[in-house]
Amino acid sequence: MDEAELLFTALAEMSTRHIAEKDQAMGFDENKKSAVEGGKISKGAKEALEKKTGKMMDRL
Repeated sequence: MDEAELLFTALAEMSTRHIAEKDQAMGFDENKKSAVEGGKISKGAKEALEKKTGKMMDRL
């Protein structure tokens, strides 16, 4: 796992945790929804970096 993968994975995990806490998610389905939203945040950051640098990050 390279540096970018570690950073974007950590961003997704942290975002998911904060969203789940804010929504007071309980159970699989609610936590899954938080995880999808956390993943979207990380994906958006990755795509923004790729656009700005013109360099594609490895597929996560």
